[in-house]
Amino acid sequence: MTEDEARSIHSLAQINLVQIPLGADVSFITTDGLEIKELYFAEPGIVMGQHAHAFSHAHLVGSGEVRVWVDVKEVGDFKAGAAIDIAAGKMHTLMSLKADTRGFCIHNVAGLEGIEIVKKAVFPG
Repeated sequence: MTEDEARSIHSLAQINLVQIPLGADVSFITTDGLEIKELYFAEPGIVMGQHAHAFSHAHLVGSGEVRVWVDVKEVGDFKAGAAIDIAAGKMHTLMSLKADTRGFCIHNVAGLEGIEIVKKAVFPG
């Protein structure tokens, strides 16, 4: 998909796939209990599937740009350096708008056994 094609998608109903696997699957836990999961989107239009977590977390855009939906509502486009707060229990989806986009999901898992996904969804269409 081109950048222009990715930028034309503003509704989850326009996404006709279940999920494209992400490139990197790097995750580590810091000594103070933060789990940091790296997401790598090789090209525009790659989607991180819609899901929700038991606890709030942040997504930090490291490079490139992503479009974010929360509870099926488009909340905006975020460039490198942006941090996006995702509330607990909110279904959220990210889609890359540029090639070589990299982001980091940051969860506080102190005292837990890792990131808990409480809901997953399949895209409409």
